[in-house]
Amino acid sequence: MNPAIAAMVLAGPLLFGQTLAGQNPSPKRRYFQAHTVPAGIRQIALALGPRVQMPGRERMIVTGTLARAGSTSALRILRELPGLARIEESGANGKILVFDFQRLTGRSPIDDSDEDLVESLEMDSTEQFLNSIAPGATVRLIGQRFQVRGEAGFGAQVDILEMVLPMKSRRDREVRVKHFMFDTRTGLLRRVAYNTRKGNQLARIQTVISDYTQIDGHPIPGKIARIVNGITAFSFTRESAVILPAVDDNAFRAP
Repeated sequence: MNPAIAAMVLAGPLLFGQTLAGQNPSPKRRYFQAHTVPAGIRQIALALGPRVQMPGRERMIVTGTLARAGSTSALRILRELPGLARIEESGANGKILVFDFQRLTGRSPIDDSDEDLVESLEMDSTEQFLNSIAPGATVRLIGQRFQVRGEAGFGAQVDILEMVLPMKSRRDREVRVKHFMFDTRTGLLRRVAYNTRKGNQLARIQTVISDYTQIDGHPIPGKIARIVNGITAFSFTRESAVILPAVDDNAFRAP
């Protein structure tokens, strides 16, 4: 079968879990286990390890260095399934950004660079990809085992899935058509590619994910870069990571 024109319907219950307290509307926390996940995304879900398969490992804290515009700053990223995020940047560009499922907020007015940062570090992730799949949703399979020119080893061969979804983390709620490219051998996310407009110009965006290492049985990227029209806009390099149970605190309230 030629998968380039295939469509994959992911039907049936994907969630075991609870409603999160204190959120409106109340999202569902999903756990993706082998017998509940459609075959088309099974490898992708299971590649993330126990964190997305069972309760008790929902929160992740990652620290590292953000390089952009000739400067560097320290970054602390707090993420919690099914899609909460808090990003704390220190130094001259110090700020706090919070995504609470519905919108992105900060201590100062949100600008394009804030939205770009959250999009590549959080929205272009496997967790957000999985969370966007609801019972009855349709995901288009563009193709499998594509050979990628210039790549060797991880990411040299990818499976590509297309999703159409609104960017709740952006003020304009722009609908993106995104191509999620997963390494064929491991099921780990390698690249997310899409087009958008910057003023009157069409821009080609790529979020490139690399240097995965296992931490407490979970593969976590060591580097995430946002590339705009072939030029790196910023890159994040991880220094440490820890995985914890969900916590009912105020971490994801608007700063």
